[in-house]
Amino acid sequence: MSSYLLGIDSGGTMTKAALFTTEGREVAAEYRPVAMLFPDAGFTERDPLAMWTATCESIASVIGAAAIDPGDIIAVCATGYGSGLYCIDAAGRPTCDGVVSTDSRAQDVLLDWRSRGFDELARQTLSQDFWAAQSLTLLGWLQRHRPAIMERTSTILECKDYIRFRLTGERSTDVTDAAVGGLLDLGSGDYATSLMSALELDDWIDKLPPLTSPDAKAGEVTAAAAGATGLRAGTPVVCGAVDIVCSAIASGVVDASQLSVVAGTWSINNAIRTGQPQTDPVPFLQMPYLTPGTFLACEASATSASNLEWCCNQVFDAERLLGDAIGESIYERCGKMVASRHGCPSDLMFLPYLYGGPDNEPAGFVGMQARHERADLVYAVYEGIVFAHKRHIDQLLAAGDRPVESLRLAGGAARSDIWAQLFADVLGLTVEVADSTEFGALGACIFASVGVGCHADYHQAVDRMVRVDKRFTPDAALAERSAERYARFCRTGAALAAVR
Repeated sequence: MSSYLLGIDSGGTMTKAALFTTEGREVAAEYRPVAMLFPDAGFTERDPLAMWTATCESIASVIGAAAIDPGDIIAVCATGYGSGLYCIDAAGRPTCDGVVSTDSRAQDVLLDWRSRGFDELARQTLSQDFWAAQSLTLLGWLQRHRPAIMERTSTILECKDYIRFRLTGERSTDVTDAAVGGLLDLGSGDYATSLMSALELDDWIDKLPPLTSPDAKAGEVTAAAAGATGLRAGTPVVCGAVDIVCSAIASGVVDASQLSVVAGTWSINNAIRTGQPQTDPVPFLQMPYLTPGTFLACEASATSASNLEWCCNQVFDAERLLGDAIGESIYERCGKMVASRHGCPSDLMFLPYLYGGPDNEPAGFVGMQARHERADLVYAVYEGIVFAHKRHIDQLLAAGDRPVESLRLAGGAARSDIWAQLFADVLGLTVEVADSTEFGALGACIFASVGVGCHADYHQAVDRMVRVDKRFTPDAALAERSAERYARFCRTGAALAAVR
């Protein structure tokens, strides 16, 4: 009899369910969209009930696609985007729509906390700064602007925790999601209740769910959930971790000599810190990672493949039509165009700040001339996104105390050989890509495998479940040219920001 692990990954716009063997081989994966809601300026939400429906459909579909007996699934584990917020009442009903991590409604709370000098206390406690979609900041916003929701709420959860609650009826979160949400004192490993009290959020403290580790058993599939998903009632459910951590472990990043980079909707760039959290400077996000005394420092922004997606929809749509005519995706066509320009790019540049840039830098093409062809534009978009990742990676490298030897790449860019080669050439690092396509779901299954005893610990699980499929080495001849273009990229963005 075969044994399988089921991973669920709830991202910003899509819920995925993927089935893996205990050796990490992907058997099947299914996807369902979840609509984004924009009820007001700065609001980014989703209906929790619709997310649960999408999850049920994905699970049922993947079981059917794999044609397996649900009883052969030995554990289920979910991951999801970090921060945002899900609030439920004593009966488990949502008290408001779920908040997504791109929400920006809480700017007034941020400005108030900063004006009162709470930034330094946050850095000391959380080892990160306040930001708008942080769970902590959203609690402040609800308390000020929606007190009735706060009164009705019994428990606050993160994205994956709501899914697990619907599977098991159990309420809890893990230390990685609590950290990303700004709710964890990274030094003590417990909730940051002293900071919450200082911010006058005491009424929320009793609504925090129990804290646990990502590999802890967190209940079993209930009869109701079994009926909705096709899973077997009683199947163990493991707590899981935030998607950043799941993608890192699914890439096989277990050592401080490795970087974890996810080039997807967001530019997510991670480095391992040992002994103490990074504090000088504090990174954008920071969370516990795998073993006590190990942390994952993360620099991130919405400057990655979401910019390519916009360009494909608004600028390169003719390539989509041409590709459809010959059975080729727009991303395959774009990749071929980039390869045709690799090693001989034009002076055209793209600033990938369609969703906001550092220090108010604008988005757009710079240096465009009539001689440029569509391939030059596509190359500039790919290269500009790598340059935006490099800004974050340079921050991480400057704060590290050990040399970095390689980078493990995940996300949409990992599916493109030419894009992975661009990362290697621009960063001057060997880029490795694991053989999975669903890194978040695989990471959840790695935690599940440890939680139910398939593997003794994380290192054994990674050894058995993660395999490097491709390796890209930097081209020394292109590295110098890339360094010059990167310096110009930074100067150009700064100069344009100064005249906005």
